Amino acid sequence: MIEFEAALAQAKDGDGDAEAMNNLGIMYADGLGVIQDFKEAGKWYRKAAELGNANAMYRLGVIYISGYGVIQDYKEAVKWLRKAAELGNAMAMTPLGDMYAQGIGVTQDSKEGSSGGKRLRSWEMRSR
Repeated sequence: MIEFEAALAQAKDGDGDAEAMNNLGIMYADGLGVIQDFKEAGKWYRKAAELGNANAMYRLGVIYISGYGVIQDYKEAVKWLRKAAELGNAMAMTPLGDMYAQGIGVTQDSKEGSSGGKRLRSWEMRSR
């Protein structure tokens, strides 16, 4: 695991290292090398997500579901989970499918809800 100071330096570098920003978000969310701070985690996840990091998009979606460090917002969660899933992030497909199946943050759509599981199974088969 990358150390906090190194991740911070990479994230603040003028190049905008999205992976380092995502790592900082993880460190803040999990309290690794720094005091746990979900608000700060959300800030770094958002920066990385806006640069196209699918893992950060997934994590940002999850914190919008939970409301840790942000105001709980299911529509925002769906937005970020959908973007992550479209980029092939398999972890995002399950909560996104659940949200569609249950009508959380979106109009309930059991077909779209079940397709999240189908996309995940399809992705798993391709990755073998």
